[in-house]
Amino acid sequence: MEGADSREFNHLMRSSNCRWKRMRSIMNPTFSKQKLEKMNPLLNECIDRLIFKIRNNIISELKIPEAFKKLTMDSLWKCTYGIDLNIQNKPCNEYFKASEKIFADAYKFKFIKLLSIFFPEFDFLWIFFTNFQNEIKKRIGLASEPKVFIINEFHKTLKERISNNQEYRKDYMQLLIDSLDDDEKLIKKYDHLNINEIKDIHLEKKLTLNEIKANLKMFMLAGYESTSFALSFCFHMLAIKKNEQETLYNEIEDFFSNESTVPDIQSVNRLPYLDMFCKEILRFYPISRVARRCVKQTTVKGINMTPGLIVRIDHFAIHFDPVLWGPIDPKEFFPLRHKVARNPLSFLAFGLGPRICLGMKFALSQMKLALVKCLLKFEIESTNETPKFLEFSEGILRTAINDFQIRFNPRTDKN
Repeated sequence: MEGADSREFNHLMRSSNCRWKRMRSIMNPTFSKQKLEKMNPLLNECIDRLIFKIRNNIISELKIPEAFKKLTMDSLWKCTYGIDLNIQNKPCNEYFKASEKIFADAYKFKFIKLLSIFFPEFDFLWIFFTNFQNEIKKRIGLASEPKVFIINEFHKTLKERISNNQEYRKDYMQLLIDSLDDDEKLIKKYDHLNINEIKDIHLEKKLTLNEIKANLKMFMLAGYESTSFALSFCFHMLAIKKNEQETLYNEIEDFFSNESTVPDIQSVNRLPYLDMFCKEILRFYPISRVARRCVKQTTVKGINMTPGLIVRIDHFAIHFDPVLWGPIDPKEFFPLRHKVARNPLSFLAFGLGPRICLGMKFALSQMKLALVKCLLKFEIESTNETPKFLEFSEGILRTAINDFQIRFNPRTDKN
């Protein structure tokens, strides 16, 4: 949305007009109901690794959100790229260390990045300095630079899949590969057009190789920290608010008391309080940012909006607006507020409209499944190292500053 569509390596989030529509139409099926159901055994296996690790942890205390970063990366690679890295059982895993370094580097030039967030006209400065830094590293031979390492692994797997021409599971990577076409002129023929101008035009559901590479990187970076921090906030809330944990556990215990009902993506999405709890976490702790580009001349409350104008949304003002989220004080964590029908624009955790987050269903399913399986096995408690209030860093995402600990006490009748 923010980038110029002429860039060769643009991914979905930085594309607009018909280029965005072409990409989105290819990627939408990635997390359809049918595709998510096929991910059940993969997600369950990743979460079971977390449970196994907690059970075998001598002191039963776990650093959060580090544990959930590893879980999220495990499931992302396994479910969307078809690669089982087993990061949770390999403390020094090179993929995890590289990914952590990438996000640490993303906060360099922080002033320039913040400037580009609040004043999109300066976005080019952040892109310039980032690319300049990467080019210098490349020229002095830093081939092991984390971003280069991760991208090279993507490219290696991509090349193997394309050359082998085998029948792979229809994961995110395979959907992109199936759309590969070398005829770049045909693919991009209508990219410059506005979506409203293509009523009788057929858009080719094809991607160039460079677009596939860009979107593989984009999805991992977009889904990694956002989901892991959302899970961390969930468990922190359960540790400091025992009444919430009890309410949630009672719903889960009642629903799964029948041994024939097992936790999976379908079953966890039938738990109403769990759904409200997750939504309230995402309202209470907004993580990502939403921005939209005006494509048609319009006026909103006397403000003239011209085509090309980028509008960034103030999550906090909306998520904590007492008019939108009352009568209970929005500063209070209260999941039941989601029982009331609200203006759909009042909840912006995943954005809204045609550009709503592509991985929303996957992220929510992972959150719910992890909560259900952990709460069935453990009682969550705070420790002396668990802060009552979280402190945050503002950057590309809004994230907790430091790791913190919570205790997992085994439920004796569930182990």
